[in-house]
Amino acid sequence: MHYNARTSVLTIIYRENRGVYRYFDVPPDVWKAFQNAPSKGTYLNTVFKEQKYRYKRNTR
Repeated sequence: MHYNARTSVLTIIYRENRGVYRYFDVPPDVWKAFQNAPSKGTYLNTVFKEQKYRYKRNTR
C-alpha cells in the first residue's frame, strides 16, 4: 500500500495477480484509519465500497 498525500491517491497491490488498484480522492483521515484497521479487507469492503471511491484497476 502507498498513499500519496499530495494527490490523495491510495495505491494497493493485491496478491495473487489480482492487480493494482488506485483509489482517488482518499482523505488523509481515511488513509490513517485504514492503516490502523485490524482487518484491511474488512475496512476496505465497509468503508471504500460504501463511499464508492473512484478507482482504476491495472493488471500487472
